[in-house]
Amino acid sequence: MARRPIPLYDFKAFGAAIKAARKERGESRKKVSDELYISPRYLTNIENKGQQPSLQVFYDLVTRYHISVDQFFFPNSNAEKSTNRRQLDALLDGMSDTGIRIVAIGIGATLVTRYISIMRPYTTSIMQIDRAFMVSPTKRD
Repeated sequence: MARRPIPLYDFKAFGAAIKAARKERGESRKKVSDELYISPRYLTNIENKGQQPSLQVFYDLVTRYHISVDQFFFPNSNAEKSTNRRQLDALLDGMSDTGIRIVAIGIGATLVTRYISIMRPYTTSIMQIDRAFMVSPTKRD
């Protein structure tokens, strides 16, 4: 009896996400591989060639970098939380309430600046219309 062909999953996108997260943290392959008890070459092959990691290494990398696996296994569905959201959640979880307030203020200031830059052409036009319709004061006798 013939064996049913089993399509293999391409881990290149996963490897690229791991590499990007590792670099973003400023970690070397040597450091990560030492902490995960794997060879640097094995990590290099996962990151660059899409080598299929063992289940344990896969789990260790996903949890270390807060990577959402849904985006790789179910690319056409909306993942509950994207990798970026998971990484941001992990950063916020490690912050004090004061740090979170500072981040919120920075985001608020960025949004206000963005709003002003978007609205500037419209406010300029409105001011020009107002000036065009201003009635100059008349002299009284």
